[in-house]
Amino acid sequence: MNYRSVSTIILVTFLTSSCDLGISFPNSSTPSSHFSSSVESSQTNYFYPQVFPYDGLRIDSSYLGTSTFYVNQSGTKWGNGGTFSVQYNPANGIGSCVDGDTTVFGFPSEVASLIESSPKRVRYLNMDTPETSGNPEKWGLLAKQYTCDRLLRAETILIQTDPGDKLLDPYGRLLGWIWIQDAGQSDYELLNYWLVRQGLAEVKYLFGAGETSATQYQEKTYTEWMFLAQDRAMQDEYGMHSSLQDPYTN
Repeated sequence: MNYRSVSTIILVTFLTSSCDLGISFPNSSTPSSHFSSSVESSQTNYFYPQVFPYDGLRIDSSYLGTSTFYVNQSGTKWGNGGTFSVQYNPANGIGSCVDGDTTVFGFPSEVASLIESSPKRVRYLNMDTPETSGNPEKWGLLAKQYTCDRLLRAETILIQTDPGDKLLDPYGRLLGWIWIQDAGQSDYELLNYWLVRQGLAEVKYLFGAGETSATQYQEKTYTEWMFLAQDRAMQDEYGMHSSLQDPYTN
């Protein structure tokens, strides 16, 4: 596997009905694809996720398909760096988007039996997106839509647990790094990184995850890569770092 290769996101049409958001953009000038160019964004005064080659970290191939994804230490379950495949197909009743940083998946039975939340879901590590329940916060619905669309596009989705953090959060949700592989791609891309890189999430809730030998790439830890994504998003003025408006809540 060539970990230094990059791939370009394919233009994706909004799949609002698939994600059951029941919302639409505020005017007819909205581009037909929500992954638009910066030129289109500036013309409409709204920010849309941008198209550019993936510039983030890659997963070490030694952790692909690793059966040991957690360890039990003194009665507490911790991540172990291993990965497992999950299913996401809301049209067929498998999975749903909760927020930009929380997703319900179809889990292997041995994983599902360990998750305590109802429904059984994953909370993305080392990042946070604005809330969408009640009165949605700015950028929250766009982050949720971005997550929905990237998962729908993915041919394969892997969850990687982390040796630096517990397997579950205080709400019983699985904690994970979400790796996606689109059709025709040879490498996986980290959705946690993409959300921060697009300016739709901020680096937050660092409790030791992303700081072990299992979570490093090119001599940088996952946490360092996440901060790099945030720095790049700020420099590019994407999403919450942009002077453009959120198309859902403005």
